[in-house]
Amino acid sequence: MFGRVRAPHIRLRELAQRYGPVMSLQLGEVVNVVISSPEAAKLVLKTHDLVFASRPSLLVARIIFYGCKDIGFAPYGEYWRQMRKICIVELLSARRVASFRSIREEEASTLISRIRLAATARDEEGVDLREMLFSFSSNVTYRYGLGCIVIKNLFNLLNPFINFCSRL
Repeated sequence: MFGRVRAPHIRLRELAQRYGPVMSLQLGEVVNVVISSPEAAKLVLKTHDLVFASRPSLLVARIIFYGCKDIGFAPYGEYWRQMRKICIVELLSARRVASFRSIREEEASTLISRIRLAATARDEEGVDLREMLFSFSSNVTYRYGLGCIVIKNLFNLLNPFINFCSRL
């Protein structure tokens, strides 16, 4: 469908012009609903948001996240609403976010130093930021949640798995 002729977003626009602003599109084994107009997006995201609120139940999420009991994969309902409320009060309140400022600043400083070092070492080559940004976000997250950096080279350990999953 996408081929190499046109960028995917241009091809999706052409499909929307042909089939309308709401269409079903099968990508591999997964059926997707494509919304391509502001009016249809408003209907889905505001008017009928509860109908579209849940995510599909994935086997990997059921196995890794204890039957989809985490906030990212839990189906929409009372349990999810309670989890969301706890996260907002305990993790995302202004006071709590402000208390983590030093962690963000320290990790941002480390990130800038790593980028500067990589840029000067490579002269005219580009700098691959994927690993650095992954490390930055995971270090901030782990330090918020656990108070420490879990694994220094987590990206190197997970990169083969990430590449494998992206090919599925």
